[in-house]
Amino acid sequence: MQQDQAPAASSESTDARAWTERLLHYREPSTWRSILELGISAGPLLALWVGSGAGLRSIPMDDALLQQEITAFQVLEEKGLAPFKMPDEATANAQLILVQDSGLPAWREAVELMRRTDTLELSHEMARQRDLFTVYAEARLHTMELVEAALLKGVSEPDAEMQASFARIDSILSLINVE
Repeated sequence: MQQDQAPAASSESTDARAWTERLLHYREPSTWRSILELGISAGPLLALWVGSGAGLRSIPMDDALLQQEITAFQVLEEKGLAPFKMPDEATANAQLILVQDSGLPAWREAVELMRRTDTLELSHEMARQRDLFTVYAEARLHTMELVEAALLKGVSEPDAEMQASFARIDSILSLINVE
């Protein structure tokens, strides 16, 4: 049994010597080999870096900007809804002043704010949200114009057009709140 092991040990040492001789010239530094090794390592790394940069450019970067605009929109919404928060005993003249001084200007500004975001590069989800906010602001502005017209005419009850406008706002709000 020892005879079987001796040739294996001898061939292993011969293989080790052969490898040592083959690899002997790698012990000495080589400028060309170093440049080649750096190229082999740096080339794919550079390709990945450039590729990831290109990939990032394809992601819409204006989503965060739209979020900031929505925050500004919410401030305008509070101002625009002020006429609907007046006490029931408020006079028609007081309501009209609040509609003209607060409600209408706030909703006009909100519509313009959302329209200015049309040029933003947005993800699909954020573009849909922007579109809903734009339609909502336009519907609120239209309703506020109807309220102003009714107050100017001395009408105290909402007509069919105003009721339909309020219903449209409710449906838009339900879509916004789902998202």
